[in-house]
Amino acid sequence: TTYIESRDLFHCCERGMALQYYKFVTIDLRLEGYNVFQIADLEMSYSGKPLVFNLGNDGCIGQSCPLDVDTAYSIDGDAPDKELPQNILDMNLETKWLDYKKSPAIIRLAKKKPIHNYRLRTANDEAIRDPVLWNLQGSPDYVNWVIMHEVANRTLGEALVPLNRSTWSTNFTIEIPCYAPTQAFIPNSPNITCQEGDILRSGSNCTTLCNDGFTPSIRTLLCKRAQLYPDSFYNCIAD
Repeated sequence: TTYIESRDLFHCCERGMALQYYKFVTIDLRLEGYNVFQIADLEMSYSGKPLVFNLGNDGCIGQSCPLDVDTAYSIDGDAPDKELPQNILDMNLETKWLDYKKSPAIIRLAKKKPIHNYRLRTANDEAIRDPVLWNLQGSPDYVNWVIMHEVANRTLGEALVPLNRSTWSTNFTIEIPCYAPTQAFIPNSPNITCQEGDILRSGSNCTTLCNDGFTPSIRTLLCKRAQLYPDSFYNCIAD
């Protein structure tokens, strides 16, 4: 799959996408129902090469960091001063992110970047704090979010995240999402052409939309590995 940062105007959809925002959402921990969560690092890779994060050198924290550096933060988190979300980007097994409310972490990149895979490194202690149910989401604009990978089975999650401390998990493969068809190339369609929104999870459907008085020639498109099927524009036909 080829990643592009702008819409492919010659086809119905994106063939992949580079995103500026990612979100790690913890659903539950190894100790079921527990709230104190931690991981040491979150490594993201593209074409087999880990992304190199630019964390700056001015000691900035989270959202206060300038836009030309990569950072991570939590909107409503509860983390100790030395165990903040941005620690997951430093690839240092001596640091970690700990949160007493298992709040999501937002990863804000200085530039849009695509990823193929990611993996977690467990923290230095307390395996009961490991995530075993979670999802990773992506967004092009901090408004529209889409799940790109999730672990929704507890038994599977417990097997995927090592009990050993300061240890990497296996690599997880990203489900590349799709953008909705471009409105400018579908006369008599609304600004958002899919009922489900402008960005679609791989494996999900786009219910096509037209303006009042028009009906889509194709009712449903399937998002599969960054491509919509059928691979053609639908038309809005007058009723």
